[in-house]
Amino acid sequence: MLSQLKHFLNTKRIKNRIRSIENCSTLLDVAIFKIKNEKLNGLNFLEIGVFKGDNAVYIYENIHQLFNIRLKYFGFDIFDDIHLLKEKYPKDLDQYNLADYPYWEFNSGQHTFNMVHKKLASTIAPENFKLIKGDTTETLKNIEQELKETIDLVFIDGCHEYEVVKSDWENISNLFKINPKLTVVFDDFTYEGVKNTHDKILETGFYLINRLNNNQFIVTLK
Repeated sequence: MLSQLKHFLNTKRIKNRIRSIENCSTLLDVAIFKIKNEKLNGLNFLEIGVFKGDNAVYIYENIHQLFNIRLKYFGFDIFDDIHLLKEKYPKDLDQYNLADYPYWEFNSGQHTFNMVHKKLASTIAPENFKLIKGDTTETLKNIEQELKETIDLVFIDGCHEYEVVKSDWENISNLFKINPKLTVVFDDFTYEGVKNTHDKILETGFYLINRLNNNQFIVTLK
């Protein structure tokens, strides 16, 4: 009980501290800023790279504590289809099942669709989340037409190979047509594929880019 109270008070302090995008240093900060700044009565959050679902639960629980609003979640991942990494993106597969990073493993089965769905359903009402399984170079095509909701926040943390990151961005950037206030957060800036995508986005001159921290950056429309 005491640890829960400490967590709530700390999250409350974060909420009060965030007054601009420059005050943000985490994805949760960005979500809090958007809700406060845009006076949102709901947050539609899309994540590329769900993995075990812990990030989705973390964002949901904290937003639920701080704001009396509805949060809808859309998660894209390969889930059980690890063969896609073996066949198409072996370099990305090499980053998993390493002794130094025990969380990033597939042996436990916690990444599978059924396990992630069960985890999310224990926190988020089933009608408020949707998991989409498959290669995002395919599943994100025509995303602006297929989603019934206007997306407010996107977190891109999927495959790090340039062609995939580039494809994810190109598909997600179409959502700006529907919501010009969309905010996109990229993870893993230190990976070459992500950094190259960052540079290509910057070259267009259409977007504002802010560094969130050493490993993440934010993209918004100018």
